[in-house]
Amino acid sequence: MEKLLTIVVPVYNMEKYLRKCLDSLVVGSKQDLLEVIVVIDGSSDSSFDIALTYQEKYPSSFIVVNKENGGHGSCCNIGLKMAKGKYIHFLDSDDWFDYENFPKLIDLLSKLNVDLVQTNRVFEFDGSSRTRPCDRYREVANRIYSADEFPYISFDRLSTIHDSTYKTDTLRLSNINFTEKAPFDDTILYIKPFSTIKTIYCSNMILYHYLLGREGQSVGGINEQKVIYRKNEFMKLCADYLSIRKYLSKNQQIYFDRFLNKEIFDEFYRCSSMLPIHLAKKYIKDWDDYISKYPFTNIQDIPYKRRYRNRNIYIRKAIHAIYSILRTIKHKFLKY
Repeated sequence: MEKLLTIVVPVYNMEKYLRKCLDSLVVGSKQDLLEVIVVIDGSSDSSFDIALTYQEKYPSSFIVVNKENGGHGSCCNIGLKMAKGKYIHFLDSDDWFDYENFPKLIDLLSKLNVDLVQTNRVFEFDGSSRTRPCDRYREVANRIYSADEFPYISFDRLSTIHDSTYKTDTLRLSNINFTEKAPFDDTILYIKPFSTIKTIYCSNMILYHYLLGREGQSVGGINEQKVIYRKNEFMKLCADYLSIRKYLSKNQQIYFDRFLNKEIFDEFYRCSSMLPIHLAKKYIKDWDDYISKYPFTNIQDIPYKRRYRNRNIYIRKAIHAIYSILRTIKHKFLKY
């Protein structure tokens, strides 16, 4: 049977969470429509053995790849290369798909022929019953848009590893390559796929359960190395955008210009300002110099610049420290 959907699951020492992740990919009579590629990235725990039990029980859909450690991005690259499904979605092994809505997505994909399908996520907090669902696509749900006419301006970002199901051939044609041996490898999905995406469909269903607060999670905390990783990824993002910008519609150019300034450039400034003062000054100056060369840079669109341009870095750090303390107190209060 031809595969409708490939799910790529990168795994590194996730024995605590992996069963819940893979259980969410067991869908009864629809199982044969799925290809689940579980890529074990040099794990030293029992993740490989856990994954093998699913391959043995569901040999027509589960495939386990055991390889040397190369990072999350290397797993995504292998999965994309191997994928036989018409569509592809990436699922981190500490996350899971919604048990009720995932079968509905399969039904939906069987009726569609589009390049990109967007669905919602819900944030889950490790050790807590608290959740934070997203409701992003209500106004644009249940219709097919051409990539040129889509109302991008309503969204902070589209095309992400969590919310997006891609037509596999379309994603391959964009020549994306996830960064290997580094965190923050999925920024390649933010813009480059739009060089080949021609049609977009949005559903307001919640599909992706995104776990936050796990010890060791790459999104937690800021240090110099993480700032360097971000800098490298964001520089690639800018270069990729510059290479395809002239081929995009005016609507897309306006959106992605704004997206880079409002989201990406601002994120780097905010992360840099969390470093010790001498490092913060260095990385902020370097970023100023770097983005100034791009024609799509607009300082007025960068929230960090608007908010803090008249305050020195010491005041900015004090504001951030107070915000972090209040956020920690709020998290602990809601948890208990």
